Amino acid sequence: AIVGLVASLNYPEAMILWVLALAYFGWGYWSISKQIKQLDTSLDKPIKPLLESYYQRVSQTLSSEEGVGAFTIPLSVIFGYALSSIYKGESMVEAFSDPSGLAFLLIATILFGAGGLLLAQKMNKKAFGKYLEQLKTNIDLLNAHQVEK
Repeated sequence: AIVGLVASLNYPEAMILWVLALAYFGWGYWSISKQIKQLDTSLDKPIKPLLESYYQRVSQTLSSEEGVGAFTIPLSVIFGYALSSIYKGESMVEAFSDPSGLAFLLIATILFGAGGLLLAQKMNKKAFGKYLEQLKTNIDLLNAHQVEK
């Protein structure tokens, strides 16, 4: 985004888009840092509440990440379309006034939004699914053991 900003010095509208992209990346960095800090938990707690806390936090983090996937991919298509038009010499208003371009953006946004969400869910399941399932199983075992006593 910084390289794009510097390379777009002759395109003020493109510079605005690159500044927005930098702000989005900054927000993402802040958001991820905040979630990572929340995962820092004292291990002095009893094991069952600790496992339940980690399960809930990891599930929330993955859900949040899936939302980012569903939002960022279509946003990138719109961003790329707008930049392409600006670099061709069109204004932002001209770029978004073309009915065929808007139809393309609508279809691409729907397809890539749904695809981004499904892809993020599949990747999270592949990467973290068995660990979350193990964690849930261990919590259930602790609950069953607690009932037996």
